[in-house]
Amino acid sequence: TDVTMQDDIRSGTDAYSGTDYLVNATTIPEGDFLGYLDAPGDIMDTYGIEVQKGQILNISVDPAGPMTIDLRNSTGSVVGMYESAAGEPKEISWNSDGDGRVAIILIASNGHGTYSIKVHISGEPTPDMPSYPTLTCVSGSGKIDLTWYAPSNDGGSPILG
Repeated sequence: TDVTMQDDIRSGTDAYSGTDYLVNATTIPEGDFLGYLDAPGDIMDTYGIEVQKGQILNISVDPAGPMTIDLRNSTGSVVGMYESAAGEPKEISWNSDGDGRVAIILIASNGHGTYSIKVHISGEPTPDMPSYPTLTCVSGSGKIDLTWYAPSNDGGSPILG
């Protein structure tokens, strides 16, 4: 089977810190891929994908050898760390609590081998709240003006009302 995805942005152990994981991650779309880690020196592949607040990131990793799957959110914080043994697929679902890029870091315990990874996003984005309304009295008219601002993130839904 052909390798369809490989993180070749940085050689060695891809030793990043903080948000470097997000900046240097190989961007991937949703889909099913086959990757390869080649020892010595390449023990880690780092992928990045955009996930919006309210959506669920679903990942399935099937490694040839023992592997750690590390998820980091848009601030670089670890949101999950999972272990998978050789030939034992690991299914992960993570609910996004904010918009942004998520890093998927695959670390091979034995430093080499192929793995398959399936990455899919489900659910609808959660819209932000609109601004608080402002009431202004229109002098002598018996009327008021009500003003509010649309949310910065409408979740892909039209603003009604």
